[in-house]
Amino acid sequence: MVILDFWELSCTSCIAALPKFDSLQKIYNNQIQVITVTRYNTKEKTRQLLARIPSLQNISLPTVIQDSILYKYFPFTAVSHLVWIGADNVVKAITASEYFNSDNIEKALYQTQVDWPIKNDVEHLDLKEPKLILREPQYFTNPDKVMYSAITGNVAGYDARGHQGLMNNQKPGIVRINGSILDLYSIALKNSEIFRQRKSRIILNVEDIDRFYYDRSKGYRTEWNQKNVYCYECIYPAGVDEKIVFMKMKSDLDFFFGLETYIESRRSPDGAEASYLIINEKKTATSH
Repeated sequence: MVILDFWELSCTSCIAALPKFDSLQKIYNNQIQVITVTRYNTKEKTRQLLARIPSLQNISLPTVIQDSILYKYFPFTAVSHLVWIGADNVVKAITASEYFNSDNIEKALYQTQVDWPIKNDVEHLDLKEPKLILREPQYFTNPDKVMYSAITGNVAGYDARGHQGLMNNQKPGIVRINGSILDLYSIALKNSEIFRQRKSRIILNVEDIDRFYYDRSKGYRTEWNQKNVYCYECIYPAGVDEKIVFMKMKSDLDFFFGLETYIESRRSPDGAEASYLIINEKKTATSH
């Protein structure tokens, strides 16, 4: 079985995973072949990296430098990006590097199929391009007069990112792609002090804390993201006060997630007054 590991120098988690790839390659030496692949790293920069980091100096994995061919067969937008190709030359899985471990290697080698989520990246995502449009604008006398907000599930292949300002349709808007619940609230509440502190300044009165924080011991980040990461988009009229827009965003989030949220001043453990975010679960709500 061949495993293509696409990575780049800009991906610290990819670099941190290289010793694990090398170690498991040695264990399964006669059964798998890991090939690391980069699109942008030069030979010299790759050598410098291997020489600079002690844990990488004994790695013996073959590496494709400045690839222009494999990427066309297995396109992606985010690394790490693993392509698992069976001995029958059929692609068995496409995953992030977190799936590369002994248990999964055994499954890929000896099971006809694996049930891991397919890493299916969306290419060329323009944050300034509204994703929601009027399906039948001919029914409206002035389809350009529109205001809306929407929350959807995550977009595969992208880290959290966003845009606030003029969209391509020249209307002001807010877009946040792949934000956790707390990430979305950090935008709506615009209180960097609270969200820098995270757990120490956020009080969760909820049944399922796993909706808010990823716990590596409970599973893969990819699968957590599928359930707990969201996108938010809002288009609003020009001239509206930003404070009102962000109040609306908070209201949208409260309604969608079945929460009641507010900021409260309390004494911190050191005795100083500090702002805390209180998140209560509405008892009658159906959470997403």
